Amino acid sequence: MSDDLQLRVDKLEELCAHQSAEIDTLSDTMREQWTRIEELTKVMEMNEGFQTHLIELRKRIDPCY
Repeated sequence: MSDDLQLRVDKLEELCAHQSAEIDTLSDTMREQWTRIEELTKVMEMNEGFQTHLIELRKRIDPCY
């Protein structure tokens, strides 16, 4: 293999390794984001249930509500 070709192969291997590291980082970031989305969804569901409960209490206190 010529020196020029070997340099190109080495550069491609380096770029592939870099891309692989970037993909791993993005995968970790995506997992973290999905965890946060799931946590926010749970909080929103709890909030919705709480609001429903407050409305029911308000109706008991004020039948005109």
